[in-house]
Amino acid sequence: MEDFVFIFFVIALVVVGIIVGSVKNQATNATYDRLARKHRGVLQPGGFFSRPTVQFSRDDARYLVNHVATGGKNKTYFTQVHVFGPLPQMRCEIYPEGMWSTLGKLVGMTDIEIGSFEFDRQYVIKGSTVAMLREVINAQVQVLLSRLRSMLGNNDIYMTINAGSMIMKKRGLFRDFRS
Repeated sequence: MEDFVFIFFVIALVVVGIIVGSVKNQATNATYDRLARKHRGVLQPGGFFSRPTVQFSRDDARYLVNHVATGGKNKTYFTQVHVFGPLPQMRCEIYPEGMWSTLGKLVGMTDIEIGSFEFDRQYVIKGSTVAMLREVINAQVQVLLSRLRSMLGNNDIYMTINAGSMIMKKRGLFRDFRS
């Protein structure tokens, strides 16, 4: 009789886990579906073992929105926006100034300054062409990065441009974004 109770308990836990996972997948798929509709894009729904993606085109560029998980037992989720299109052929990384980058600067590591005091103070900028970086990281891009950085109650934001494509990565799930 004890074996039956134990097996029943395990099966009940598995069923509850599947139901909770299904509800979360439905919420995430619904959010990605709204994004696809808003931008006249295509939703590839996620399932139990896959994550949703949205693809759309805008202003001569193709966009792919998805999310990834890092870590093992305690996963951290990141929403990513990939942009393929008329971007400069350059290499660039931008991320918030942090403890390690501050320590690196103390021992001689440098990053690029674009001439915007507040932005230069808050972000690390690495790249291949200083003049092009100053042109690409204009006031509009600076405002966008700062807005994205402040979302979801964390300061994690990462942007890279390489060989004509761009990836913007933000800690958190797209379904959690309010705006």
